[in-house]
Amino acid sequence: MLPVAIALTVTSLALSRRDSRDWRANRSRRLFPFPWQDAASVRIDRPGREALSFTRTPGGEWQIQLGDGLADSLDPTAVQALEALVTMSWREPLRDRAAPDPNRAVAITAGNASGQKVVIRLGDAMQNLRAATVDADDSVVYGVNQDLLAFLDWPDSRFRNLNLATGPNNAKPDRVTLTPGAAPDLAITIERTADGWRQTVPVNWPVDETRLDLLLRWIDRLRGESIEAEQTGDLAWFGFTDDSPRVELSYNTPGGPVRRRIEFRKAVGNGAIYARDTARNPVFAVPGDTLAEISMDVAREHATLWTNFYRRRGINLLGAAVPEAVTVERLLPFPEKLEITRTVEAGGVSWIGFLTRPDQSERFRLDPPDADNAMRPLTALFTGLSNLRVKTFLADVPPGPDTAKWTEFPAWRISYRNPGNPAPDTVLTLYAANEAGDLPSGNPFVHGRAEPVDLQSLPGLPARVGIAFSLSDQPAVMETYGELSYLLCLPPYRYRSARVIDQEHRSWHRIELIQGEERRVYTRKRGDPNEQWWRHDPDPEPLMDDNNLFVRLTVELSQLRSDGFVGEGNGDIGEFGLDRPERIAIVYTSPEQGDGDDDPSRVLTLAIGDRYDDSGRRFAQLGTGGPVFLLPARMAEALGRTYH
Repeated sequence: MLPVAIALTVTSLALSRRDSRDWRANRSRRLFPFPWQDAASVRIDRPGREALSFTRTPGGEWQIQLGDGLADSLDPTAVQALEALVTMSWREPLRDRAAPDPNRAVAITAGNASGQKVVIRLGDAMQNLRAATVDADDSVVYGVNQDLLAFLDWPDSRFRNLNLATGPNNAKPDRVTLTPGAAPDLAITIERTADGWRQTVPVNWPVDETRLDLLLRWIDRLRGESIEAEQTGDLAWFGFTDDSPRVELSYNTPGGPVRRRIEFRKAVGNGAIYARDTARNPVFAVPGDTLAEISMDVAREHATLWTNFYRRRGINLLGAAVPEAVTVERLLPFPEKLEITRTVEAGGVSWIGFLTRPDQSERFRLDPPDADNAMRPLTALFTGLSNLRVKTFLADVPPGPDTAKWTEFPAWRISYRNPGNPAPDTVLTLYAANEAGDLPSGNPFVHGRAEPVDLQSLPGLPARVGIAFSLSDQPAVMETYGELSYLLCLPPYRYRSARVIDQEHRSWHRIELIQGEERRVYTRKRGDPNEQWWRHDPDPEPLMDDNNLFVRLTVELSQLRSDGFVGEGNGDIGEFGLDRPERIAIVYTSPEQGDGDDDPSRVLTLAIGDRYDDSGRRFAQLGTGGPVFLLPARMAEALGRTYH
């Protein structure tokens, strides 16, 4: 047994020594000893076919060598295949397997930047493995993954890169310039900035995300259908001139910025056009509708649309913040300012409006922007500022020849201030100009409308005509839609809270209800804890069956909410039937009769007109000169009732 054991030991040591020769320079099982990023060249010699030679440029781009001093960009999938080749590892030594025949083997030579080269020879396949030897050392035959070598059977043309706009190592562009041809003033530049993608030429502006996505998809698909010529030769023969439509791309790569310039020639027949990458030799054929996808072929005919095509049309002025203060200022035909502030009180957050006019100033409450009714004015204003839509871009600043006509009549200014900022963040200026740049008839910034809720066109403007506006932090004069400007330019009286009266009904001790020539007086004794009301007709009698109804009337009247404000009240109130009110309710804090209109205990006078709106609601007014509002029908009926 001892001789057998000794023989086995010697054999094992021999095999171990042989395995130890498994290319001692590469103990990580890698066939090429350098990493992919250090690879500089790869040559593939295939029996019976021309050799394939690939090199990496100093900029990091892989090219295929074509002979006669020509080279071309390598297809991204071919680059991935080369990387898999250079980084492949041996699976296991193949025992009792002959080395590949040098005359029939595929020889793969890869070198690194320092000049080191390693030659791998590949033999026949055996299931999923293929025999390989390293640097003509056939003492050990390795097994490598056959699947990694499938690309060796590609035709030569398959290695060529037909993607005209793909950056080095499949990089995506960070800057795109589109020039439609012999009109450099129509060039558009879109680039990635710290704040996201923006159009920076001809004006700095955020891009429309949907259109940006379409542009980037177009760049990814910009692929030649065929190679028409290996060398451009006489560019004029192919139709390329300095005025050719072009796309210029810039890529930020680890080795620094890389630029591409893709030029096109108009259709040359067969539904295709010529295209070339100025950094490469070939001339390609691309589909004839390639330029139509980015509107380049209509740029001259629709220059304004073209230069503004990629600008974002939706503007969110408020962002995620809730402003601390908003100022709505009217400039035409007389100054008027409504300052809205957010105030934190013991009962929570409230919104207060302070209206300033040449002849008056007034303070009142507003409904919060999160009121249930989405059409409440402050809610509508915030919604409008968060979803400002651009219909068209009229002119860019600094002022050009077309700017003055739009900005000649500033009519409204709207600004807001965020918490912690002492100055307004953005000022929105609306101009009283129609689409021709003229002041429209029936100045829409002066006259309000009778309807409190419905979105309607501004008076004096043709249907669907917008309003010119500009922003303090954006270099443009734009046009927004008429219905949006209607929301932004609501008359100040519309901002008042829907709660018209907000008082403590227990402080009321006398109420007079007047209807025509009839005057009914109801009183309540001071200190009466039972809220017993008395009717004077002419002698006082306690209300019996209707006392609870009358108490309910006082509660609802003290917290009266309106369905909407419809007029200033200091103009022609005859259209609302308030020049001669049908009913009047006067409330006092004293049960004793005072000196008529000068009674100091009088706290409010509610006048009800004899006209209705389409829904049967009466027009009403508090005092004289107060805004006209809609009185709920039930309240009008309750104030016209006789209580016993």
